Amino acid sequence: MTDKTSFKLTNDQSKAALPSVTVWVSASAGTGKTKVLISRLLRLLLKGCSPDQILCITYTKTAANEILYRLQHITREWVVNEPVELQIALQDLLEAEPTPADIEMARSLFAKILHTANGMKIMTIHAFCQSALSRFPFEANIPPHFTIANDKQTHDLMQLAKHHLLLRQDKKLSQSFSLFMNYLDEEKQNSLLNTIFTKRYILEQLKYHYNDAEAYYHFLCNHYGFDPHVDPEDLLNKIEHDRPVDLLKQIYDLIIHEPSKTRQNFINFHHQSFSIENYSDLFLTDSRSKRVDIFSGLKKLPLWVNDVLLAEQDRIHSLLHKYCGIKTMQASHALYHVVTSLLEIYQEIKMDRGVLDYDDQIILTARLLSDSTYREWVMYKLDSRIKHILLDEAQDTSPMQWQIIDHLSEDFFSGDGLFQSGERTVFIVGDEKQSIFSFQNADPKIFYASGSLLKSRTEQCGALFNKVSLIDNFRSSPIILSFVDHVFSTPELQKCITQDDSPVKHKAHKENFSGNIQHWPLVKVDKDHETQSVYSKLAQKIAHYVVERLK
Repeated sequence: MTDKTSFKLTNDQSKAALPSVTVWVSASAGTGKTKVLISRLLRLLLKGCSPDQILCITYTKTAANEILYRLQHITREWVVNEPVELQIALQDLLEAEPTPADIEMARSLFAKILHTANGMKIMTIHAFCQSALSRFPFEANIPPHFTIANDKQTHDLMQLAKHHLLLRQDKKLSQSFSLFMNYLDEEKQNSLLNTIFTKRYILEQLKYHYNDAEAYYHFLCNHYGFDPHVDPEDLLNKIEHDRPVDLLKQIYDLIIHEPSKTRQNFINFHHQSFSIENYSDLFLTDSRSKRVDIFSGLKKLPLWVNDVLLAEQDRIHSLLHKYCGIKTMQASHALYHVVTSLLEIYQEIKMDRGVLDYDDQIILTARLLSDSTYREWVMYKLDSRIKHILLDEAQDTSPMQWQIIDHLSEDFFSGDGLFQSGERTVFIVGDEKQSIFSFQNADPKIFYASGSLLKSRTEQCGALFNKVSLIDNFRSSPIILSFVDHVFSTPELQKCITQDDSPVKHKAHKENFSGNIQHWPLVKVDKDHETQSVYSKLAQKIAHYVVERLK
């Protein structure tokens, strides 16, 4: 029997694979996560769960294909195994003597999986969403028989949407677009728009709460304490027209003979034509915070001088703060107006062509399962078949993807008795230390929080729950693992990779594994004489090292 068909589990792995228990698993690299996942799938199937009642979500197509391949390979082996060989395999997997019913079920699983309509639901979250939208195009308000745009098509459609935006005859939109262009050059505009569209789920949530740009502007102003009806130019006018001109003239006459920096600043200002910038420089720093040296070098001046200068400093500081704040709110309003308008045009173009992009699959499915008029009908049709949800690589799941998983599993906790009896379970496995897809909005913080949420929900409805940490490493050596633990033993570094307060801990399953740790100097690039990046230089160094080791 190969390693891949060996089912001996550690105690922690066994807890994670219990098919009647909802489990949250933190699995460090090399701890047998995939083995646990497959063991759990097999135990569910042996328990009598129909293959089409299981939804297993993983992050990549490669991972989904690997899990399905290993599942089919194992069950195909069971068909032809000798009775003794099969009995040993099932005893290792079930951790109990298999019954004749278990053996009969094991022999039949390969055919059941093979004959499951549309195959077992072991897929990426995007594949699941595409399947759900294909089943409910009317409810999702999308064209039936839609196609998914590739990256080039998505880029071309977005460029077309930008062109249509420029041609749109809308006075307010034109004003917003002009303001947007005043702040950024074309390169930065495109960079900002691309960044925003990679976070489109946030924009969708904003649109849900603030349907138009005016509503969003009023929200921003109220949230940050600014009056949305104030014209920022009026604030600048106040700085000039409300200044105590006569008192300032008296102060100038008093300090004209004082040998101080303040005296020189007043003289410079006195001999220049008035400007907001020059006047503000008397009282504020370049970053527009209050000067602490406003009275530097001034001696024996009447107390009222101090009072006047401090009051004027406070007044200018307050007015400029409001001015900058409202200008920022207006810029945000303009950006929101431009982006939401662009998104609307982009959506219209896609709908006209019967096309969805990569993010549409997630956004539209999340909307279908939450705000749709047909939510209950859709959930009924989906929920009637899904009894067990397994989420792999959960640390790379985005907030909106978590919403989908949450909606799919929320009826599990409804108190109908199925969850309590283990007829419905949730299995979540991941490792926040391995989250590498932040550019696709992955949020490992939500993975960590999901453990507490799942525990609370299961306890409320009286179901069984296990929170498991897999630390037995089957790949690496004790010296390397202890080195990693030592590096992240300080609280400062530990917080960089995990939210768990417990020490970072790895344990070598094979204690006699040898290992070697080398400390290489930092790789630097001379920008004046080298064109390659520091990353390519490091890659070349590693490649050269490997080649030398293989000689």
